[in-house]
Amino acid sequence: AILLDDIISSGGTLRAVTEKLTGEIDIPEIMLGVSHNLCTDKAYDLLDELHRDHGLARVTTTDSIPQTKRFLRVPFLQVSTLAERLARAINRVHYDHSVSEIFRSGDES
Repeated sequence: AILLDDIISSGGTLRAVTEKLTGEIDIPEIMLGVSHNLCTDKAYDLLDELHRDHGLARVTTTDSIPQTKRFLRVPFLQVSTLAERLARAINRVHYDHSVSEIFRSGDES
């Protein structure tokens, strides 16, 4: 299953959904995409537990909030940079071009 969330703070929502999917519905693997990871100790412990006990296979987040060294060592965490996307958006706004073009496949301008 693929879960998308805006933010990981304590991870309470993530825990509830993951336990339901893996426990009641028998989904074997969870992939999580999250916009912002606050890097709290509670979230670290929860992600570790969900990875170990509930099939959390991968977490992908952005660098909108700098990840701590502790989180960067998590083997199932991937951090996607926003730098190029933001630079392209700023450039397109500056030159009065459509920002939505950035999200269309094949547009590299």
